Amino acid sequence: MSKFLRKVAGAFVVLDESPSTGAEPPLPPGVEEITRETSSLLAQLETRVPSSDPSAGGVVAGSAVAGSLLGLTAEEVFRKQAIEDSPNSSLRLLKLIAGISMFPKEQQLAMVRAMDLADDTWTEAAVVADARRRQGILREHLNNVAAERTQRTTALDQDIAQTRQSGEAVLAELDQRIAVLNARREQEAQTTASAIAQLEQQKHELEQQERRSCQGTAQVIQALAGLLSFLGAAPASGSK
Repeated sequence: MSKFLRKVAGAFVVLDESPSTGAEPPLPPGVEEITRETSSLLAQLETRVPSSDPSAGGVVAGSAVAGSLLGLTAEEVFRKQAIEDSPNSSLRLLKLIAGISMFPKEQQLAMVRAMDLADDTWTEAAVVADARRRQGILREHLNNVAAERTQRTTALDQDIAQTRQSGEAVLAELDQRIAVLNARREQEAQTTASAIAQLEQQKHELEQQERRSCQGTAQVIQALAGLLSFLGAAPASGSK
């Protein structure tokens, strides 16, 4: 790491000692995109290790489903493709540019090219070739991700349709049972109302019979009382 920092510092010194021409070199397209989201970029270039938490089930952190491509970082894609790291790795250069993102973009480019001149273990052309190769791998990975998403979406759509169909069948059966119960309820309500009406009628007739019986009996009692009075006989004990 100290050798790496010395190279960066040396490149910066070379840049400062260069005679000023009064014109700034044009900023190459793409440099702005490299450092725009440094943290998310570095996260894609980091190697993740499997979780040691037993509850995680041994699934690599960040993967939504075991064996799924959707949770892989770019570094993991390269590792699955057995792309080994080398001095000419474009990922190293991406990390370098992310590490010196505090400098102006034109100075970043000058630093990188100064390092290329000072270090014969890698060349800019080889890095470009590696970047293109990795681009192809990642584009193929994106195609595979899209295919997996389509496959899983299709399976989920089928599950949704099956679940909806099963649910609708259950609801239809319940609706049918409810309709039968409602019809039975209506029938029972009518039967109960009819039975109550008949009982109420019987009650009313019973009251009428009692009234007629009492009236007839009272009439006879009064007639007998009048007879006793006519004959001059004493009224019966307990009579009014």
